[in-house]
Amino acid sequence: SIPEILAALPHFNASGQAAGLSREDDSLLRTVIDNLHAYIYIRDADGRFVLNNRPNVRMLGASNETETIGKTLFDFFPKATAERFDRDDKQVLKTGQPLVNRETPYHDPAGNQGWLQTTKMPLRDKRGKVNGVIGISRDITKHKRAQRSLQESEQRYRQLVDLAPDAVLVHRQGEILFANPMARDMLGAAGSQSLLGLQVIDMVHADS
Repeated sequence: SIPEILAALPHFNASGQAAGLSREDDSLLRTVIDNLHAYIYIRDADGRFVLNNRPNVRMLGASNETETIGKTLFDFFPKATAERFDRDDKQVLKTGQPLVNRETPYHDPAGNQGWLQTTKMPLRDKRGKVNGVIGISRDITKHKRAQRSLQESEQRYRQLVDLAPDAVLVHRQGEILFANPMARDMLGAAGSQSLLGLQVIDMVHADS
């Protein structure tokens, strides 16, 4: 799982090498991170890449990991995106605290717009000093687009209901959740929020 991978990644040092692991374990860990559907990377205190898994190499537009080592975000991303990612790195380096599941808009090296959900953790040397950043990002562009599409659809339907010539009242077990303008006028409500939370039975006149 991703949490387990994040727990294992601190075995890497600021040179991108796994420390304290056998050759077999090192190879296994590298195989795992290279085959995850996530972007995994390590940058040192100067913002230079020291490790990139295969998905991140592809996302950077490089042919292999060697082409990325020693380079910075500014060598690959548009300036605004690189600055945004770099600010997060510097925050982790300064505070020593992780950033967890941060959702960030970005433009990839080809200029395509998308969204990433990113967790970054401090990388520490043997003395506990922060000397790099470990990151893992997931592409959530499809989720964000679906969310935006749903919001736009809900807004369109809301506008249609608000303009409807008939009264529309939505309730759950008698508690009013929504009333369109016609329903509010019919019930003599003063504003759009005045009926919310009230009981339908309380709005029915005794002589009706």
